[in-house]
Amino acid sequence: MVHGNIYSIQYEIHLTKPLDLFDHVLPLCIKLRKMIDYEEKDGIYKLVIFKHGELKLTNRDIFREYSRALDLTTPFDKMTEKEKIYNYVRYYAKSIKPILPIEKMSEKEFEELENKIEELNKLSIWTKELDSLSQLKRIQLIIRDQKFYNTIVQTEQELTQVELEAEQIGLISRIVSDDIIKHIIKSSEVNLYFGSF
Repeated sequence: MVHGNIYSIQYEIHLTKPLDLFDHVLPLCIKLRKMIDYEEKDGIYKLVIFKHGELKLTNRDIFREYSRALDLTTPFDKMTEKEKIYNYVRYYAKSIKPILPIEKMSEKEFEELENKIEELNKLSIWTKELDSLSQLKRIQLIIRDQKFYNTIVQTEQELTQVELEAEQIGLISRIVSDDIIKHIIKSSEVNLYFGSF
């Protein structure tokens, strides 16, 4: 059996509240005559309007370069700067963007976080707390440096540029103007997709 990764884009509408699958999502699919995926995970609610493969990328060459960088097995410290940026973009798209806005820690708070991680690392046991604190540190490292953060966001925007057809624009418009959805939209945009087979 062959295994691999899928790097693509999809059009998502992130919501501030959950929807009922039977009372709202399925009737909406019937009304639009299009299947829409609804996902609820870790307090994040989203509708996937166009799945990976349904959208036309504008920057195919950049996206190929991005996909190759993510498939590398090179240790992080041996990667080129561009490869590192692409890996940070993936992390941003997967772990930071869905929970924005995020407050930056003060220098004192960040120093306390680093000390706590160092303390837990001395135990040589990987715990949920250590994992959680390490994730928080990684997020803070990205958002603390405004120039670096802007580079990550700009690269992500370049990767998610698409040419929407009139029919696709019309469908999105009908969904975002739905009586229930229009009041609970957090964002409506193209996002990076990560999967495997």
